[in-house]
Amino acid sequence: MKKIPVLGTQTLNSTTNVKTLIESIDYPVEVLSLIVNNENFDVLLDIKKICDENSNQFIDKIDISFHPTNLGCPPSWNYHFKQYPYADFFIKADDDIEFSSGNLKAMVELIESGGNMVFNSKKTKYACFGITKHTLKTVGLFDENFWPCNYEDDDYEIRLRLAGVAESYTNKPIIHRSSGTSLNLSKSKDKHDYKLGEFIKKTEEYFYIKWGVGRDYQSPFNNPSNKITNIDYRFDYRENKVLRCNFTI
Repeated sequence: MKKIPVLGTQTLNSTTNVKTLIESIDYPVEVLSLIVNNENFDVLLDIKKICDENSNQFIDKIDISFHPTNLGCPPSWNYHFKQYPYADFFIKADDDIEFSSGNLKAMVELIESGGNMVFNSKKTKYACFGITKHTLKTVGLFDENFWPCNYEDDDYEIRLRLAGVAESYTNKPIIHRSSGTSLNLSKSKDKHDYKLGEFIKKTEEYFYIKWGVGRDYQSPFNNPSNKITNIDYRFDYRENKVLRCNFTI
């Protein structure tokens, strides 16, 4: 079996989670692409120190991308796909994922056997998934209008179904230290959290406009002329080029 071309993750400030994620990787990875979504430069330095001290022999290289303004969930996921257009497939994991023994190997086996959208279980679906270039070309990138997060996974589920891309599961347990961000933000009294909670409510409104309250539209915004790919991102043009849009360490 081949190495994982790119394993992507992103973090706001959780150095502990990032360290645990890195240490749990037990399958060869060519590039670990790590996004730091934080304006605090000290957080970047802390993350860099963890990566510099990394002794995991399964990882060939770690790229750190610093984003002082929070990209949000879908743009962060897309960043990995855009920055490594040559990759045949990707594994995307949240920073609060800890791989159990054999998780990554099982995902690669499913992809090599023809799986184009691979999950470990229905409980942890978009916290950790494998996705192929075929899926990205057929279904498109994640819709970045779902900012900072919420409903980007529901949107992609609908588009997968409409494109006829089947889901595959390893049925191997994976550890996800979920914080329940969306629910917590919607209930929080903190001014900053409340503002984010309001953004999340906006994503729900956008989702209903795009797919209907009953999720029964057969095309985005109930317009047959709209493509499910959202944007025509030309992987075929970029895949043999290295085009960076941000500084990596």
